Amino acid sequence: MLTCFSCPGIRHPRFCEHVQECSDNQVCDAQYISQPIIGRREEGIKRSTSHLLCCDENVCNNDYQMKATPNPSLTTSRYHVQTKPLDQCHCLNDGICQSEQGNPKCVCGHGYYGTHCQNKGTEIPCFKVFILEQYWTNNRQSELLVAGNWPVKMSVQMFAQNNNKSVIVTSNNYAYSFDDAYGGEGFLAIPAKYQSSKYVIPSFTIVRGYGYFTSKSIVAVSPLNTNTIVHIMLKSDKGPITVDNVNYSINSSITIVLNPTDTFQLSHTHDLTGTMIPSSAPLFVISGNSCINTYMSGNTADGNPLMEMVLPTDQLDSLYVVPKLAKYQWSTVRVLSVNATSITFRNKTSVISKSLGPREYIDFRHETISYIQASDNVIVNVFPHIVEKLFFDTFMMTIHGVNQYLAEYNFAVPSMSFDSSISIVVQSNEIAGFILDDHPITFYVFNISHGSDDFSTGSVSISPGAHHIKHLYGAKFGLWIYGSKTNDGYGYPGGIRFRNKLNIA
Repeated sequence: MLTCFSCPGIRHPRFCEHVQECSDNQVCDAQYISQPIIGRREEGIKRSTSHLLCCDENVCNNDYQMKATPNPSLTTSRYHVQTKPLDQCHCLNDGICQSEQGNPKCVCGHGYYGTHCQNKGTEIPCFKVFILEQYWTNNRQSELLVAGNWPVKMSVQMFAQNNNKSVIVTSNNYAYSFDDAYGGEGFLAIPAKYQSSKYVIPSFTIVRGYGYFTSKSIVAVSPLNTNTIVHIMLKSDKGPITVDNVNYSINSSITIVLNPTDTFQLSHTHDLTGTMIPSSAPLFVISGNSCINTYMSGNTADGNPLMEMVLPTDQLDSLYVVPKLAKYQWSTVRVLSVNATSITFRNKTSVISKSLGPREYIDFRHETISYIQASDNVIVNVFPHIVEKLFFDTFMMTIHGVNQYLAEYNFAVPSMSFDSSISIVVQSNEIAGFILDDHPITFYVFNISHGSDDFSTGSVSISPGAHHIKHLYGAKFGLWIYGSKTNDGYGYPGGIRFRNKLNIA
């Protein structure tokens, strides 16, 4: 008996990951929806059927083009956690079936990848990106910045236009513009294989603007798999909220069912920080605010959108160092718990200890370098305060943990007239030895110590383009890229050492 893919009711054969035993020459049906659309739910779309003939090899009735070199995709994923018993993994090519939190998953041998280890070659990273609702859309076209070992062949599937483009990316042609998509911030796109099914949402407290706009806390989700059940367990800083004329109390849940071409967005004038999103399968999650300012004195000002792709709860840390941000004197650091935890916050002048319940947060004031130690994994974001004289706006930037540092990074810096900088955090005894684009570089240093930990941070200006930075002696360090210009700003991590879900280094 052969093993074949069998997925009645899916959108397209390439999304099929369920396998079963099939007879020689058996015909397997797979349904898919034509003309996928991103950004809204589509009801009543006509379905068509594709008939695929099982041939004389295992899982040959797929749409993965296994015998050709696979292309990366920004909108689909082949990563799926099986729910069959361990002896039903159907791992091919000597793949080993192992349990991941009670669910079986194939761990592939060298040279193979895919849910069943059915693909031969180097694993192709897969991403999905989408943009939150914006208040300002003028002069803010969205770009996808790509950094890596050149050249990079990229396949971009645009749901709205129902097309798929193949793009060659080089160090001189590293930005891909999205048509009819507007964004005034930036985020690090997280690979599909590291997305998960539990998130706690970071946002920021709503501050009123000049009066002609209203800021909103926003969260948007989009799944990897068909028929993904998503629960949005609401939390707000001002009590119950109303969504589509329905009243929801705190911790009540909005439940929806999504497919890979769907994006669901929820926005509200309350701060939604601490909202939890569990789901039946992995999700991409983006959160932020439509337009906000960060004055601590209670003043009002123009706003900038905030936007970050949220790390799932299994990709968090308990030890963080917040870097010095060039051009910004002060920032607000928000620490958000997942479970009950105690935290210690230390900056250059004070030490604060605090206990947080599940999904609670606390804000700290940050200047040059800050140290955060928690008893459980937490989420940390930094929000720089607007610089009035320069008209530099705020942004939302994820701070990744010390245990998530890398020894080198490929990263990209946008043009668009931004005054951009990079910041690093490293153990103090490793502050020397940085190489940026094959040239030694020196950082102006701020230090902090806590017990046996000694960290240093520094920042330098950076030009637009694709860059590479490493430590000469292999020391691991954190990297962040950010920039500002009149009434605009952006910020995102340069990269993160993601945890393998089977705890394999």
